[in-house]
Amino acid sequence: MPDDVTQKNDGRRLADTAAWIRALLSVVQIVGGFVSGSTALVANALNGLAEMTSHLIVLAGRRLARHPPTKEISFSYGRIETVAALVSCSVIPVIGLYLVYVSLVRMAEPAPINGRIVVVVAVIVLLTNAIVDWLTRMAGKGSATTHSFSSSELSSALSTAAVVSGGALLMLYDIRWVDPFVAAIIASRAVWTSVSEVARTLRSPTLEARPKVDAEEIIRQIKSVDEVESVHHAHFWLLDPQSVALDAHIVVSTTCWQNAEAVRDRIEAMLIRKFGIVHSTLELETPNRELDECHAYGM
Repeated sequence: MPDDVTQKNDGRRLADTAAWIRALLSVVQIVGGFVSGSTALVANALNGLAEMTSHLIVLAGRRLARHPPTKEISFSYGRIETVAALVSCSVIPVIGLYLVYVSLVRMAEPAPINGRIVVVVAVIVLLTNAIVDWLTRMAGKGSATTHSFSSSELSSALSTAAVVSGGALLMLYDIRWVDPFVAAIIASRAVWTSVSEVARTLRSPTLEARPKVDAEEIIRQIKSVDEVESVHHAHFWLLDPQSVALDAHIVVSTTCWQNAEAVRDRIEAMLIRKFGIVHSTLELETPNRELDECHAYGM
């Protein structure tokens, strides 16, 4: 167990360090973009800035999660992460749309761009990100908290490679419209990603648990427990962006009523083992106490 905890902590530290390095690379790209006149470098920095913002949100969530619940805030501060995510995801589209506008203007009226600076900065970013990703995966192998190479990281690498290609065309052939064209594509992608994230975050006030849980499968597994006859008035909701909670009425057979607590224990153990639902509130009933026209979900 101590080894698992140590491995998880090491994985978190590696992920934290990687996020800060990517944030620093974003700053380098912004500076390089202004010095060289490249819109593509600035647009590519959006990905790193978005990741840095997400990282800060996670850190804030971890710190707030350490505060114990109070009588005023009985569910603790986990949902503050959702509010921060909504704010951060709302800023990126504004910056991205502005960069799309600037890119379109520059495509119509190309400005001088130092292709050599663009290539050097983009290559440094590309190589550094590749090294950081490789070291993170190697050092955190087997740790669930250490992220693996994902489609988003591949997309970020392709964006940086496109910036390198645009800078090379500038150096070799002075094709100035390529840089704002690449910037428009990268910024459009950042806008689309952020808007999608905003849409996902906006579902949080409804306490929607999708896609965290398969409600029908969970209900089926509860019914498969010995002595359980039916389930009704089930509520699946989010304590915070990661934790799902369940409230439900469980109808158990009359013959086992004296051992109903043992049935509850088996259900709770199954919910934790199979679905990771640690917080569950289960009200046990006998068939003669079950209400007429009970709904499977909700009130």
